[in-house]
Amino acid sequence: MRVSVLAFVIVVAVCLSLVAPSIYHFGDFYSSNNKVTQAPVIQNYQPSASQSYRTSAIGFILSTLVLSNNSIIPGNYVQRTNNSSQPHFMAYDPENSCLYVTLSNSSSVDVISSETSKVIKQIKVGTNPEGIAIDPPNGNIFVANYGNDTVSIISWANNSVIRTVSAGSHPFDIAYSPMDHSMYVTDRGILSSIGATSGNVTIISTDTYNVSSTLKVGKNPTGIAYDPANGEMYIACYHSSEVLAINVSSGAKWVLPAGWDYYIGWPYGLEYNPANKCMYISDDSSGNVFIVNASNKIVATSMQGSVGEMTFNPLNGYMYVVNSLRGMASYRFVTALNSSTYAIAGRLAISGWHVGAYGDAFASAYDPANEFMYVTSSQSDTISIIQINGPLTVNFTEKGLKPGMEWTITFNGVTESSQDRVIQFNTLPGNFSYTISSVNGYFTDSLIHRNITVNAPITKIGVSFILYSFMEYATGVA
Repeated sequence: MRVSVLAFVIVVAVCLSLVAPSIYHFGDFYSSNNKVTQAPVIQNYQPSASQSYRTSAIGFILSTLVLSNNSIIPGNYVQRTNNSSQPHFMAYDPENSCLYVTLSNSSSVDVISSETSKVIKQIKVGTNPEGIAIDPPNGNIFVANYGNDTVSIISWANNSVIRTVSAGSHPFDIAYSPMDHSMYVTDRGILSSIGATSGNVTIISTDTYNVSSTLKVGKNPTGIAYDPANGEMYIACYHSSEVLAINVSSGAKWVLPAGWDYYIGWPYGLEYNPANKCMYISDDSSGNVFIVNASNKIVATSMQGSVGEMTFNPLNGYMYVVNSLRGMASYRFVTALNSSTYAIAGRLAISGWHVGAYGDAFASAYDPANEFMYVTSSQSDTISIIQINGPLTVNFTEKGLKPGMEWTITFNGVTESSQDRVIQFNTLPGNFSYTISSVNGYFTDSLIHRNITVNAPITKIGVSFILYSFMEYATGVA
């Protein structure tokens, strides 16, 4: 079933690319008991080679963090490695302005500073950590350790594990509920379509750090997310082909789809969108994203080809979907969905490579401190850093000239002159050269010609001018 669906999607995409321009429309389709249902038409976007690097509506790849040596490479860097720490899930903690990343293969969590986008500490947790979530009232970090059936609790104040709690079989994802001050952990069990060993959700009180209860759910629960619009916790049960909704206050639960004229094969990821108050469900079988409102009705669907984890970006109001089509090296994207129209706003190609039949891009997170998006690439051991809010700025600031005197900078072949103290250039990330033109009667102690690397939102360069008369006095040369 999985192979045939993927093969059909690929054939459709190839055929459409031959007969249609780069932007095209078609209805998504779902099959259940030989019945085909037409879904709302969604705009699908196929980026060209030049558009893959930067799409103005959704941002561009600013740089790539290489975890093996904690270095940042400008732009979309691809690394091939067979010794990846396998960065998976991420969560931002506002208490210390840090991003926490689970490293499944090294049984640890990396702490990334918002200021530098580099790792400042690595914390040892349980075996094969996966899902991660922040407890908003106290800022502590909860990590689901898939390999040894525990949840590690990390203090944001000193970035150390303060408690380890036993969970169910293979805890995978985790979400916080403000209604009962609890973390809900999906116990995925062994991934099998027959006789799954676990169908539970472990509930941990964030007040006591103890397990308060365990809920029976469908087979192999994976993604989980809380909907503040209706006070329900949604759980994707992968091998039951269903999504479970639990009312946190009453404890009532029911299976979705109830009355849906759609078929969800393997529901995987869940994410709430506060802009339109909808829950987004990624289906690993069909490669589609289902968009469900607070009344649990499907309002739109989007055909992706492959889907995984999702993140809402409040800076532009888009839902970002990680696409990593298995077995195809050319299909690793992050797709941005418009919250109002549900249309695809654009896609960005993500660095990485595939190993065997598995894709590379895994999960994403938004950092409000620096307004960057981060995307983990599991097999390549990298994290792509996406800047949303426009091009990079390079500011040259002079000192020493008399007010009103003109000075000139040539940056990347573009020459600008000004009588103001600051000359500004806007550019994409990369390596560039600049030249400082001479000013009559002045000497500059800055390098006349220099190469620089631009990979930050604002790069500041000082330019000093010194009067010749002062130089003659200081050196004794007339």
